[in-house]
Amino acid sequence: MIKNNITCIFCRKSRDKSLKMVISGNYAICDKCVFLFGGLIKGSVTPQVASKEAEKKQLAEQLDSMKIREFLDQYVIGQEPAKIALCVSIVNHYKRMLYGQDNDELSKSNLMITGPSGSGKSLLIRTIAKFLDVPFISIDATTLTEAGYIGQNVDTIVSRLLIEANGDIATAENGIVFLDEIDKIAIGKTRVSANDGRVSGIQSALLKMVEGSIIPLGMNFELKRSSKMAEINTSHILFICGGSFTGLNEIVTSRLKKKKGIGFTDNITGMNNMESEYTTEDFIEFGMIPEFVGRFPIKTYTKELTKEELLQILNNSKNNILTDYKFYFSVDEIDLDFTPEFLEAVATKAKTEKTGVRGLRSICDELMLMHLYLLPEYKKRDVAKITFFEDCIDKQKLPKIEIFEKKKMVKSK
Repeated sequence: MIKNNITCIFCRKSRDKSLKMVISGNYAICDKCVFLFGGLIKGSVTPQVASKEAEKKQLAEQLDSMKIREFLDQYVIGQEPAKIALCVSIVNHYKRMLYGQDNDELSKSNLMITGPSGSGKSLLIRTIAKFLDVPFISIDATTLTEAGYIGQNVDTIVSRLLIEANGDIATAENGIVFLDEIDKIAIGKTRVSANDGRVSGIQSALLKMVEGSIIPLGMNFELKRSSKMAEINTSHILFICGGSFTGLNEIVTSRLKKKKGIGFTDNITGMNNMESEYTTEDFIEFGMIPEFVGRFPIKTYTKELTKEELLQILNNSKNNILTDYKFYFSVDEIDLDFTPEFLEAVATKAKTEKTGVRGLRSICDELMLMHLYLLPEYKKRDVAKITFFEDCIDKQKLPKIEIFEKKKMVKSK
């Protein structure tokens, strides 16, 4: 039986990150390394060229929007509009990078994504970077400053991406940058003051980098055997920005009322899909400068997760938190189980608190913390299984504990 966690003996890439893998016994080699060493044997390419060509070939074969969507569905529940927009943005961006070098008229497919906290914005992008096997970093926009102010300089973004790419400039130039909390650097009456120089210029400082420019990396990244300063070209780096944009719906509602008249007020207020009405002008009124919004031609959104979607995340998503807990207990040979009623109660609580996916984790972490701490004691007492049920949510009762050797059930009171 072939193990799913088998890795290439040369590059250590896992089987799920390789398009194809040649396996013989306990050894395996991925398609990228086959291509690399094949070229070296023929003497037609240098190791560096072969490696870059292999990366390009592998990336090109992954540019299938429907396959990317299938991969996303394993990790992210719901958020269909965001998935489709993200797949299109990714495919267009890397097609431009791989095949459109001679076409200066092709614009970058940078994407802006709005949605409440805990709705899966970061997870979507991190998952797609995992599928493509490209460097990915997430930057909190509120930590950025212009040069000359205390904080994280805008230019440090590319330095962090280079670190993520293990110092390989060419690999870093194919990466993805997610600028989170971008709405927090908007300028408006209820947001940052237009006179606050530390923040109001950050959008402007990001413009050239997002569009594509040469960024020097500083003294810490001098090229080997040369005093020449290392540089990164951001033309092929995909930038995605996201934020909750609280208050944007009110701006859209006001605009639609003026456009459609007072008689449409009730219909506008009750719209279930206000996000589909967002325009560039709405983001500008919110406080984003026109040049910045224009750098993100594709715009999409995530919505607050329903109770049913939260329940699906607990039951079906590939990276759900409950799987982690079961693994930790299994190391000590203890089975961990959760009743359907328990899972529904967790989803209900997260929905009530409006905390989304983060709420699921915080609720479960609070419940599991003490039991994870007591694992050595459970093992000493020959505990075979622990089951959580609905009344455990508010700590009204402790979980049901089954002893291994005595084959009897001990109920905690």
